[in-house]
Amino acid sequence: MGVAYSKSGETRLVGIEKVEVHPFEGFADPHIRFRLTVAVGGPHILIYPSLLVEVRAENSNWRLGTCILGHDTRPDFHSSPEIDLDFLLPLTPNMIKHIEQARIKEGKGNAHFKLTLSGSVLMTAPRTQQDPSRPNGQVVVFEAGPSRLIQELRSEFMTRISSSDWVNEYQRRLGLGKFLLLEVPFDLEDVIARLEHAKDREFAARVVEAARALDQAHQLLREGRWRDSVRQSRDALEILQKGKLEKEGISVKQAIKDLVEQAGLPSTAGDDLTQTIDRLYSFGSATHPVQKKEQIVDIAVFEREDALFLITCVASVTSMIAKKLERSI
Repeated sequence: MGVAYSKSGETRLVGIEKVEVHPFEGFADPHIRFRLTVAVGGPHILIYPSLLVEVRAENSNWRLGTCILGHDTRPDFHSSPEIDLDFLLPLTPNMIKHIEQARIKEGKGNAHFKLTLSGSVLMTAPRTQQDPSRPNGQVVVFEAGPSRLIQELRSEFMTRISSSDWVNEYQRRLGLGKFLLLEVPFDLEDVIARLEHAKDREFAARVVEAARALDQAHQLLREGRWRDSVRQSRDALEILQKGKLEKEGISVKQAIKDLVEQAGLPSTAGDDLTQTIDRLYSFGSATHPVQKKEQIVDIAVFEREDALFLITCVASVTSMIAKKLERSI
């Protein structure tokens, strides 16, 4: 709720009570529709309302723009103390980019919007007055006494579009592309808990170390540092790719192959998994400078889709190994 202030100093508890958010397909370009239920406190005339929309990104808000009022914009009398307002936000490519970046920073893919409603309210009530010049002999008169002066209205409201709704409903219906929504079962604390009592403590410690590196890669992804996130995902893979387990006297790669075979899969599956790790490691290694014509050059320009691809693959591999290692206890 918000507060409206009159010139006489009178205040009223007014503002946004409820918000419904939907994709809107009535125009060529994609729009988001915000339907607001606004408490005004009595009979009124609402004058030129506007709605500013911002998307929440960690500790700051990014302004997307001002909405279009989705109905007649002329001031009109409303006898109810509440009014429903429809606003449409046209989504430009830049706005969509900001929303997607905010969803990444949020961590779970949800989109949080801050709505700021502003306008003027004339608190008034009608009465009928005799007027012989009118066909029915009457005219409706609106009066605004000292307590019914125009009041400035300002109200803020936070609303959220969940990750699943954004992907399955908004992106599909607004023509923003088709997306496959996957749940990658990865959580650092979960991996640590799973491997706390693992028989092969040395192998388990490596998996936990890889999970910690991946957790850092996820944080870099949320910050929009695509190249650094790829590099950190690559470091997580390196922990699962290189070195030996001293107690067992075998390489980490061989330990992964043995784990897969012990889980009931054919030995070729273990070979395929370690080769997949090698290929992903090679992809992430492009973040490292290379020598070209006697110069050290950074050749990789990683974008968001590259960072998402690698971190998703590495999270899946790490989670799978952790679960198989837990079952081998």
